[in-house]
Amino acid sequence: MIVTGSLLPRGDFVSKAPISTITSTQFEMSNSVNVESLINSMPQVVGGADRSSTFGQGIATANLRGLGENRMLVLIDNRRFVPTFPDGGTVDLNFIPVGLIDRVEILTG
Repeated sequence: MIVTGSLLPRGDFVSKAPISTITSTQFEMSNSVNVESLINSMPQVVGGADRSSTFGQGIATANLRGLGENRMLVLIDNRRFVPTFPDGGTVDLNFIPVGLIDRVEILTG
């Protein structure tokens, strides 16, 4: 499973936008059991909702540059992940199993 932040397949191109990549080895080294704990530790991501801050709902989100959880586009194998909530696009990251992730690319530009 490849989680990416762009509709373009990864190729031999140079982008002017900064791309941060988290590999599966970093997930193993950090001993993360869920996706949001490692993604929310990145400097580009303002702390999104996690399992303890959602008043028993148990959702996990990411908030890229403080724009809001519903403004983050989550793509899995170059296809948009179906938003979990009807607010316009909030995706519950708990639905993405850590063991199937090859890499996470965060496009922040």
